[in-house]
Amino acid sequence: MDWLEVGKNIRKHRDKRRLSQPDLGKRINVSWEMISRYERGVSSPANKILEIANALEVPLSKLVDELSHEDSLNENKHDHKIKYFKRIPVNNSFINSQPETMITIPDWASVFKKPIFAISGSLIEDSEIEVPMTIIYISSGSKKYEIGEFVLIQKSSDSKLEIKRFMTNTKFVIGRVIGYSHIV
Repeated sequence: MDWLEVGKNIRKHRDKRRLSQPDLGKRINVSWEMISRYERGVSSPANKILEIANALEVPLSKLVDELSHEDSLNENKHDHKIKYFKRIPVNNSFINSQPETMITIPDWASVFKKPIFAISGSLIEDSEIEVPMTIIYISSGSKKYEIGEFVLIQKSSDSKLEIKRFMTNTKFVIGRVIGYSHIV
């Protein structure tokens, strides 16, 4: 992933929304200096990319997939497959269950901790982000979550799934939402 190109896309969409770096920083709970580092490609925005897309009111693909034509030709394409769930597995055990199908992981998602799996947006009952007609990518490789980042959780009363911002009292976390793509 070319983080400099992603940073340029962040700046382009921030400028379109007429937001300053401090304004965007406040929306995603980082300093304006960190926004500047993201935009210059000095720091990776990987852990905040979904929040940035939501704050800028653009699909994630506008930030990570709008690489220049030459860059996209030079990207090291891979054919890594991940589990894709259209139904909730027994006991919500996404990692230990076999899905109906496997899908190719997007290049941008390969920078996240493994294991990564994907779910259909139709499985989400309640969400703080728009999810219809999407594939949602989840990383369950880390159990440390930052306050305010989006996580997939199981509602305590049943097996329904939600996407919410992580808080210190959040329970039943399945994994970190690392991104989504619209089904075409």
